[in-house]
Amino acid sequence: MPKKEALKIAKKRIFKNFLEEAKQHRPIIFYTDNDCDGMLAGSVLMPMCYRLGIKDFFFFSPLRNAHGYGFTDLALNDLLSQPCIFNPKTNQLVRLDYIKKPISKKPLIV
Repeated sequence: MPKKEALKIAKKRIFKNFLEEAKQHRPIIFYTDNDCDGMLAGSVLMPMCYRLGIKDFFFFSPLRNAHGYGFTDLALNDLLSQPCIFNPKTNQLVRLDYIKKPISKKPLIV
């Protein structure tokens, strides 16, 4: 199988898996950097989600000075270390010091 065909099949599989996860109404967190390609990716993903009817999506941008550059363990640990809720008005994660009951659905981080 040519490399181009394998890539096309992989893209379809990724998109299919993404849609299956979104249909379960899990909140989706897009991990985007605060640079030109990260912001561009976020601006492409947002209208795609709206067109697909996905409403529970949010963006997380790591802090370069605190988390380093790119997809780092430090940023992921920081994101997942404390319970968060999503504020749809600002489309951002809001950290909580405590939550009375545990969150029932784990977010999908993309």
